[in-house]
Amino acid sequence: MALKKHHWFPFYYLDWLSDSALVMMTYSEKGLYMDMLARCYNEDGLPSDNKKLMRLFKCDQDDLDECVKMFYKKDEKLLNKKLDEIKKEQQNVSKVKSRAGKASAEARKNKRLIESTGVEQVLNSVETEHQQNPTNREEKRRVSNNTIDKEKSKPKKQANIIPPKLEWIEDYCKEKGKNIDCGKFFNYYESNGWKVGKNKMKSWPAALSNWGKNNFDSSQPTFQRYEPANAAPLPIPTMVQPIGDLWK
Repeated sequence: MALKKHHWFPFYYLDWLSDSALVMMTYSEKGLYMDMLARCYNEDGLPSDNKKLMRLFKCDQDDLDECVKMFYKKDEKLLNKKLDEIKKEQQNVSKVKSRAGKASAEARKNKRLIESTGVEQVLNSVETEHQQNPTNREEKRRVSNNTIDKEKSKPKKQANIIPPKLEWIEDYCKEKGKNIDCGKFFNYYESNGWKVGKNKMKSWPAALSNWGKNNFDSSQPTFQRYEPANAAPLPIPTMVQPIGDLWK
């Protein structure tokens, strides 16, 4: 597998400043050495022939001799140990990232496959069951149809049906334990068109609850004039007297 070729390499400035061989170099030699490192990294080595190197880097023999000491020869090429370490480290990192990327892609692929296969398996299992058990299929269909018919035949919620039946009101009071004259409640709202105030009634159980709270079943008290037991009856005037005579 071809590894990714990097277009950069790290520069360890502390190694550069502390290397005794670099400390003894001139600025021109250091510049030549840096140029040689860059080309060696990019081309995986330098030619070992000094004449080619002098033409390639346009340098003199003295500067080249100092810089060549920083390389070692292998298979007719000049290599650098520090660059070899950097390349090896970069290749290891690339391999780890490549394996992680492939594992992640495989996991996503398997997840999509499991999701799609799961749906297919469910559909296939249902189809297989229907094919193998046609009688069971018909039975399930019959039960399902009966359930739907029962649901359709159910009456609407009685609380929202206006006007209600007297039997509903009586059953509701028995169930809730309400001591209410159901006939009186029914006749009252039957006479006013089942309205609460000016609005049409929306829920007769709510109206029934308010009926019980307001104690509409009890008869209204009669108020009598209070008279003491031994009080004499007031005289009834037989004629209208002038106002002035009342003060005599």
